[in-house]
Amino acid sequence: MFIGCKYASPPSIGAKFSNLRTSFALIQHTISGTGRLRFHGQEITLGPGDTMILTFPGDNRYWLPPQSEWQFFWICLNGREALRVMGEIMRERGPVLQLPETAIDQLSGLCLDLLDETHDTPLTASSAMYDGVMALAQAL
Repeated sequence: MFIGCKYASPPSIGAKFSNLRTSFALIQHTISGTGRLRFHGQEITLGPGDTMILTFPGDNRYWLPPQSEWQFFWICLNGREALRVMGEIMRERGPVLQLPETAIDQLSGLCLDLLDETHDTPLTASSAMYDGVMALAQAL
């Protein structure tokens, strides 16, 4: 099920979700700039073209480094099958992916559609999100 999405260029960001009780997944694609991710104790730099996928709760944190800019779009989702597929991708490929341009276009288009409320019911938004997760899995 779709939870939310946004295009962002934050002046500052820091997110840590280790104490949550609700399970959800994040797909976040870096358009420009640099971000940082700590995933299970490993620090990773995120740059243009990197797609970060995370499941929550989890041992992960991401932030905007000092003196940096970071522009990205993100989509959050939940649901048993979506979380299963996202977890499987993370186990096989890790939290940072290099996706083909077609997959990035599909995810960014989905984000724009959701922001424009093209999918006007929870059912159509969730169906579109499921298609996006399956396209992500297929691209890999």
